[in-house]
Amino acid sequence: MKRIHLRSIPEPEPNTRAVFFHKGPGTVVMYGDGDTTFVCASCESALAENVWELQIRNIVLVCAACGAFNELP
Repeated sequence: MKRIHLRSIPEPEPNTRAVFFHKGPGTVVMYGDGDTTFVCASCESALAENVWELQIRNIVLVCAACGAFNELP
């Protein structure tokens, strides 16, 4: 399984980016059946697990563990 560290960014201005917040147990915002796990730039918690590397693009995932805003490439 490939692990990719995301890039931490400041909170985007409202209505400029798609920002996903995780509500519930754990930190994973999305699951799939791919070969890649994206992890938080600050605390290395898994945010997108078992997804294809090119499946999700140009979104921001907020880490439920540390609150960091993480940009997907």
